Amino acid sequence: MPSAHISEHLANERTFLAFLRTAISLLTFGISINRFSLFLIQQQKLEHGRVMFGMVRAEQAGLGMILAGAVLMVFALVRFQSTGRSIEAQTFSPKTGFAVVASAIIVLSSITALWLFRT
Repeated sequence: MPSAHISEHLANERTFLAFLRTAISLLTFGISINRFSLFLIQQQKLEHGRVMFGMVRAEQAGLGMILAGAVLMVFALVRFQSTGRSIEAQTFSPKTGFAVVASAIIVLSSITALWLFRT
């Protein structure tokens, strides 16, 4: 028997797919930063081990973005399943914590990108 809340489930799925695209973008951007930093090191335009904000090397920043993409994907999956159950039980209420975490990941990724392309 089909759900009485089809449009809500479809909206939930669209939101999940948007987070999936964002997570994939973070993963590919992290790989790009990592590889680009190695290229800059080989071209002697970036010192090996150069730190960002006094604590992270460019290679580690790329790996951090890959990790951020993976974490975002896990959070998105958990949120998708939780929202689906809430829609079916008609107990859905918006939760802002997930949006704050996702926004923080994107802002940190943007700062990383600005730092990398500054060199």
